[in-house]
Amino acid sequence: MNWKKLCLSALAAAAVSTAAATEKGNILSLSLGDMYATGRGAEKMDSPEAVELGIKTWAKQYNINIVNWRFNDEHMENFSMSDKGYVGWQMREYAAMRKRFDDNKAGLEVCRKLGLKFILNFTFNDGGWPQNPDGFRRVYYCYQDKALIANPELQEVDKRGVYHYGYLDLSNPVARKLMVDRIVMWCDRLQADGIYLNTRSHSGVYSQDRNYKPGPHHADRFGFGKNLVAEYQKRYGIDIMTDERFDYQSDKFAPDSVEVENWRKLRGEYFEIFYKEVREALGKDKMLILALPLGNYMGSSGGNIFVDHEKILKSGIADGIVLGSSSGYVPEKLQRKLGYLSSEAHEANYNVPTFAEYLKKYGQLAADNKVKLYSNQRTVFRKADQQVIENTPYHEGITLHLLTLQPHPILSDSADLRPTQGVFSAEAVVKPYKTDRLGEVLSKYDHRVPRDMGRGWALSCQFEKYNKGNPMRAVFRVNLYGRFNNRMQHKDIAVWSKSELKFDEYVCIGGTVDMEKNEIRLYVNGKLENTVAIPENAVLTQNNTTDFTIGCYSGTRTSAFSGLIDWVRISHAPIVESGSIPAYTGKEAGTKVFYRFDGTVKPLVKPADSEFDFIGVEQFGSGIKGGKALEYARGAL
Repeated sequence: MNWKKLCLSALAAAAVSTAAATEKGNILSLSLGDMYATGRGAEKMDSPEAVELGIKTWAKQYNINIVNWRFNDEHMENFSMSDKGYVGWQMREYAAMRKRFDDNKAGLEVCRKLGLKFILNFTFNDGGWPQNPDGFRRVYYCYQDKALIANPELQEVDKRGVYHYGYLDLSNPVARKLMVDRIVMWCDRLQADGIYLNTRSHSGVYSQDRNYKPGPHHADRFGFGKNLVAEYQKRYGIDIMTDERFDYQSDKFAPDSVEVENWRKLRGEYFEIFYKEVREALGKDKMLILALPLGNYMGSSGGNIFVDHEKILKSGIADGIVLGSSSGYVPEKLQRKLGYLSSEAHEANYNVPTFAEYLKKYGQLAADNKVKLYSNQRTVFRKADQQVIENTPYHEGITLHLLTLQPHPILSDSADLRPTQGVFSAEAVVKPYKTDRLGEVLSKYDHRVPRDMGRGWALSCQFEKYNKGNPMRAVFRVNLYGRFNNRMQHKDIAVWSKSELKFDEYVCIGGTVDMEKNEIRLYVNGKLENTVAIPENAVLTQNNTTDFTIGCYSGTRTSAFSGLIDWVRISHAPIVESGSIPAYTGKEAGTKVFYRFDGTVKPLVKPADSEFDFIGVEQFGSGIKGGKALEYARGAL
């Protein structure tokens, strides 16, 4: 199958009618540079037609009314880029693509055609770091704003004069003007409808005296620009440069004092001044959406910069606010250790309200000032989510990231899709392509699910990385709760096939959880390959919050399979050893789910209480016995 040839019928099928859309709508955050660098098949977006297919498909499937366009031009024009590592490779690939077509123009034209707003994703505190930090080895993942190279004093600084690479000192009017002028210039040049002002930053872990380490600096280290120092002394009569209460390295550091908290609030005021200046420069006809943390402080990686949500909402500066902005994963224990008062770092939120709690506190205030509130959901979006939005006052929509066009048949949670304390089996016939991205074949698994509920189960083809040659094997993963290592806990049990699977050949893989015999079994082509005993008194966990997905990891829906899937069966019956690929019809005893992808993505058998959904683009290849199997694009080698 040639994924490059995007037929008109696919475009027509994906077309969205904005008139039919509900009043509320979601935001699609789209990074075309990343899609081009890492996308597969149609989602590689290396032509105007591919851009159109992607936006049309996602707009229809996710009720999108705003496209948040993460453009690469600023880095190409305003930054010094490393020619090494991922960044160097990505920019070379992107530059080659730009010679063929203008991706910004393509995205704008699609949005105009569909009636979608086209806004630019602008990260103002993401100025990067030098390729060779002072006294340290070369950093391969590197880029740096040319203006900050020439004028390092525009960056935040600590009490000892050490600069925080890439993070602007917004108390400096020159730094604010640099970004305001740049924002207006790009908005005008790319004919955008507005700006998504993003507080996210890759730069937070770098400074002059520190190479990259996992996690940010101390939360109260930076924020001693000369303008802020002067303003604080003017207001409170205190020189924060000499007062040791403001020195996190001093025994006299007073993080709980009113004086230090006033300093944090002053840092936040300069952010508010910056937002106001951006608003005034853009004019009322342009949309301004702020990306802010849910908590009261900026958090990782900016530090304890106070975020006055009430003041920002009352000002009406923004047309919308996306809550839950974060800058990379930082363990919660490390956030506490480094003095963060609140922080959001993907999966490790610390001391922040839920979005529902935020709506309860600020929803009416936002509505009174005509500010729309969006939640920030990085990957998974379910139909049920849209129903929640429609029925939740003040919740305008979700900002969606990291979407895929790979085909994903989905069934919502049902007891039939969870391992029972009796017998549960999952099987699939697949042809893995030769690739470094195998993904999961069947998944009702999410590693982020709370421990007391368990993660779920998954059936995959995976490389056995710790074996010579990294052979590809089948693996069935199930989460149990029991006594492991002398304590009661949840534990993933992974059963691997003993034989190596072959690329570009059909194979039937399957796993059975047999609580009656206290064992988990794995089969390849109807032959028993491996058995793992279930510890005495261990029980299966019930992940009832995660959908069942085919061809991807259900936790994010982005780690997609690479190859063909012919049929899928879920049953509450043991797999019968036959020595060959079973020829199921879906009428066998115990069958709960049965798909035969012979030119269709719909299930032949499904639980009555489970809702079927499909996202992505339907593509088919040659199946077993002359049928048409569901095809997932070939990944990178």
